[in-house]
Amino acid sequence: MRAGDDSWRETPAHWNSTKLTNSEQCSKGVSELSDLLLEFPQVTREANLALSIDVLHGALSTIERKKLKVDDPSQLMRLEDQQWAITFSVAQSLRFANKLEEAEKRIAALEELAPRTLEPVKRTFLTKIERAALFMCQGQHNQAAIAYRNIQALARSLGTSYLGIVLLGVAQTEMMLGDYAAAELNLNRAEPLIGEDPNHAPTLQLTRAYLRLLSAHPEWVSSVSLAIAQIGTTIVTVEPQVSKQIMLIQAHRLHLEGRHDEALHTLEACAALAYDQHDVCFFSDVLQQQAFVHQRLAHATSDVDEAAQHHRIAMRKLSQARAIRQEHGHKLSTASIDVTAAEYIVQWHDRYHGVSHNELSEAFQRIIAAMRTIYSVSQSIAESRTRYRFVRSRLRHAFEAACSLALFLGDTPALSALIVEATAQYDWSVVHKADTDN
Repeated sequence: MRAGDDSWRETPAHWNSTKLTNSEQCSKGVSELSDLLLEFPQVTREANLALSIDVLHGALSTIERKKLKVDDPSQLMRLEDQQWAITFSVAQSLRFANKLEEAEKRIAALEELAPRTLEPVKRTFLTKIERAALFMCQGQHNQAAIAYRNIQALARSLGTSYLGIVLLGVAQTEMMLGDYAAAELNLNRAEPLIGEDPNHAPTLQLTRAYLRLLSAHPEWVSSVSLAIAQIGTTIVTVEPQVSKQIMLIQAHRLHLEGRHDEALHTLEACAALAYDQHDVCFFSDVLQQQAFVHQRLAHATSDVDEAAQHHRIAMRKLSQARAIRQEHGHKLSTASIDVTAAEYIVQWHDRYHGVSHNELSEAFQRIIAAMRTIYSVSQSIAESRTRYRFVRSRLRHAFEAACSLALFLGDTPALSALIVEATAQYDWSVVHKADTDN
């Protein structure tokens, strides 16, 4: 029986359709169930959809009764290994059902059980992964980042595929915290380690598409198309965090297809979900994508009043997203939003000359500060190719918008100073080389 085969689904289906009426049947059934979950922990997400939480709780009760009658340490360890496997599945089921407080209690039980199992190192690792995933679902992305980083050494001791899972988790947290360059670097590190793993490769592609969508990567459209294909072909049930990102990606697909009302409706659903789950980082992302759609609609219409309304909504959404990121100390994503806001102002003023001098001046000051923040972060990235990509994707946009704002303001000295500073600090020839390398 291999992961992905239909045969492994037979046990969950049997458990849901059959009442086991005597202790011998229960004992055998629990052993079958726990063996399945231990042998294929990576496919328990699908098993969880077939297994009701009540069934899993019943299995745990059976194990607890058996433990009371066992004196042999090796047999007790085997039972606790089974107990860990089923508890792990319960924790995942509760997390997928958004019952996060109950999931947290089960993870605490896993942490207690893991050292007493047959494979304590592996069980401890998977428990820590589940803890980090819970932090992500709770919107505690800083805590999730710390949790993932703290288990990298443990992952290395288990093998490269485990390290790939951790690096994917690190990338997801960095992306949600707005550090897009670091996220791309860790996705690049994770990809060869994960390889063609059917349980994590689709998640990696979806994460890359979402990252490129957020960071306005030049190849974001093709990445989204690839991700949409993955959504349609994979049998894996993805993490709740990724499920939300899929909704947002699908909203972009609808927008690109010209189905703007459906796109905005999907984005509203994303916003409601983020609000209900107190996921402020995802809520900020949704606000930015709502702004993107409204700004595009402002340019698509020839009705000046309608265009003005869409532009106002876009700027308001960006302002809300910026406030969230700034409140949580996410300097890089705050700077990135300032770049986007400046671009929207330039686009609007270039078409309608409808932005006041004070608004232009404020946008100019903000984008200068944003450029310095982005440049500072780019210099801290160790891997040069990623740094060049990052410089290309945000700094060039910022530089062009800043020059346009200076021209609108008629501030020739500021424009000259900007060009001189950019020429001195940013090696644009290197950026161009990175462009041609791709």
